[in-house]
Amino acid sequence: MLNILLTNDDGIFSEGLDFLYKAFKNISLNGEEIKVTVVAPSQEQSGASHSITLNRPLRISRVDEDKYAIDGTPVDCILFGISEILKKIPHVIVSGINRGANLGDDTIYSGTVAAAREGSMYGVPSFAFSLELSEEMNFKDAAENSVKILSKFLKKPLLPSGFFLNVNIPSKEIKGIKVTRLSRKFSNPFDSDKPLIYGNNDPRGKKYYWIGLDNSLWDETEDTDFYALTHGYITITPLHRDQTSYNLIEALKKEFEIGE
Repeated sequence: MLNILLTNDDGIFSEGLDFLYKAFKNISLNGEEIKVTVVAPSQEQSGASHSITLNRPLRISRVDEDKYAIDGTPVDCILFGISEILKKIPHVIVSGINRGANLGDDTIYSGTVAAAREGSMYGVPSFAFSLELSEEMNFKDAAENSVKILSKFLKKPLLPSGFFLNVNIPSKEIKGIKVTRLSRKFSNPFDSDKPLIYGNNDPRGKKYYWIGLDNSLWDETEDTDFYALTHGYITITPLHRDQTSYNLIEALKKEFEIGE
């Protein structure tokens, strides 16, 4: 039996999670019976990145036979899913389907991507799936495409330990699939027409703020995830948890290392 741990950052009742869960429940992957266990945040955790909850206790709520809600972050959900609910390492960890793309530098902030990264730390093949934001979000087709991609990778394992996949699906007509690198985002937090921080006064005259979306420019080189997605392609970007800048190691050794 293939055990899949499914999570997201949009919350336990999100549409994308529900469609992905149903898609897995209705198939067999490579002839194997599938057991899907959902462990997802009880509330939306977009932008939670790779945070874990350390300053308060956490609670588990059983939503359905194989669905559990944690009042914490997506990474909390992976920790609880493995340690408390499954009590074993799953064969696959899947995060999504996120409402909106997770591209380029934005993957740093993404709770969806962080859950897959956490899975990779246990040596588990892990996948983050996101659907491009649009007025009509077709999560049904996105879930079917997600299952096809996952099935292909399981037939021919290509993910070394510590690596995971970030997948973005266009909301428009799909032209194909591209394997891409992460795009770079160039932000302008001082644009007066679209400021990064929005401030206003509440009814009692106290100031409050929202972090908004600034006018960002993206690296639109053809090999980037941003370019491929905006041109109608599903993007697959292999990521890994090792953030070491290897090209700087030797230069820094020469300047700073002391001793034998």
